[in-house]
Amino acid sequence: MYMGYYLTLGAQIAETQDHVNLFWLDDQRLSPEDLANATMLGKTCVLDVAGCLFNGNATDALRPDATERLQALRAYIKLHGRLSAVEVIVPRDEPNLPETDVQHLVPEAVRIIRDAWPEAKVGCIYYNDGKFPEHHLFDVLGFDDYDGGFGICQKPRWWERIKLFFGGFVRRGSYLRFAELLRPDQRTWLIPGGTYGERPERWMAFAQDRPEVWAIVPFLWASNVDGSDMPGIRALPVRESYRMAGLACLNAFGDDA
Repeated sequence: MYMGYYLTLGAQIAETQDHVNLFWLDDQRLSPEDLANATMLGKTCVLDVAGCLFNGNATDALRPDATERLQALRAYIKLHGRLSAVEVIVPRDEPNLPETDVQHLVPEAVRIIRDAWPEAKVGCIYYNDGKFPEHHLFDVLGFDDYDGGFGICQKPRWWERIKLFFGGFVRRGSYLRFAELLRPDQRTWLIPGGTYGERPERWMAFAQDRPEVWAIVPFLWASNVDGSDMPGIRALPVRESYRMAGLACLNAFGDDA
C-alpha cells in the first residue's frame, strides 16, 4: 500500500520523502524538469495531466493538441527521468465537480491517456456527491472524504437508512457502497482531510482490512495552495501523526508497495 499527500509541491519533497512512498505530481504547477527530477527519487508517482488535456477551466472541449502535449511530456520524462516511476495518470481532479463539470470529456481524455501512455494506470478522484459517472473507465479511483471521514468512519443513521432505501444518497458509510460498484481489478484511494484536523490512524487501520485500497492520499500537506489561505498538514498539530503513519506504511510496505 502507498501513502503520499495530494499534490507534491516545492519544498514538500524534502519535507516528506522520509515518510512517504508516493508523490502526487501536477503538470500545471510543476515544470517538465521538476516532474522528471521527482521520478528519480525512488517513489511511485501519480501524475495529474490536466495541463496537457484541458485549457484551464474550459469545460467545452479538450485541447486540440492534447495528444501531442501528453506524448511530449512522456518523452521528456523518459529521456530525463524514470518513466517507470509514473504508475498512474489522472486526467483532472474532481471532473464531476458541479461548477467545473467536465465529466462528458472524461471518456475521450482516458482514451488519449491510454494511447499516449499505455504502460500507466488511469486514475480519478471524484467530488463526493453520490454519483461516480464513468467509474468503469479507471484503474484506481476514489472520492474526497475529508472533514470527518464520513465515508469510512461513520455508519448511516436510522433516518439516513430510510433515505438510502428510497434511492437517496448519504455520505455516511459511502465508501463501502462505492466499493461495491468496482470490478475486482479496480483499486481505490482513501483521502483523509488532514488539513481539517482529521488524524490518520483510523484510515490506516481501515485500509489494512481492505485489499482494494491502493493508497492513502491525505489532503493537504502544503499550505496556501493556489493562493488560498487553507492551512496544510505541515503547519498543524496533526503533522507528527501523519509522519508516524507514513513511517508505519514504509516499514510495512517499503518504497515499492
